Amino acid sequence: MKFRHTTLALALAIATVVAFASAPAHAALTSLGYNSVSFIEGTGVATTYTFGINSTQMTTQLANPLSFTNSDFSGLTNENYDVFYSNANGTFNAQGDYITVEARFTSTTGGGGMNIGSVILNYGSGAQQRANLLASYVGLGTNYVPGSELFAVDGLDNTFTVMGNTGSSLTDRLRVTVGFRAVPEPASMVLLGLGLLGIGFIGRRHGRQA
Repeated sequence: MKFRHTTLALALAIATVVAFASAPAHAALTSLGYNSVSFIEGTGVATTYTFGINSTQMTTQLANPLSFTNSDFSGLTNENYDVFYSNANGTFNAQGDYITVEARFTSTTGGGGMNIGSVILNYGSGAQQRANLLASYVGLGTNYVPGSELFAVDGLDNTFTVMGNTGSSLTDRLRVTVGFRAVPEPASMVLLGLGLLGIGFIGRRHGRQA
């Protein structure tokens, strides 16, 4: 699933990167006491993939190349995802404070791949906590939509990142690394408001084919 963005929307959305650029570190994310992690991916329709807090998917970074048979989940046969705990820069760390989503998407035409709507911590009480901190990201190719990485942390499940493609590379990966801030600082809230205002200008999404 892909999106067309206006210049204004992208300018305002990119501004919110500053708001999410830093957050106080804490003990390993797993110390927060949630039971599982859900990822909402938007290829065609929004699909939720859920893994246990200490599952192999979350505590292992898969080797290259990602493929339909070497992935944690797939949006398409050529759009393959790897998810894991990490540091802010996306480096694997099973005791990290962040969650990284990486993908390999080979199509260089049409809409860009790696379409993440939300990353969610699920607690035993039924409560949920959505990622609201964008720590770092990698977008590649001409079908990458700059600024769309913020849709992974906007609190909405029906807006999706469009991180582009990896072409024929066996090692390149698209990426977003997200975190969880309990209460944003006032300055962050102002910039977040600008970003969400920009989201309101985004055009209707359109489908894509492999």
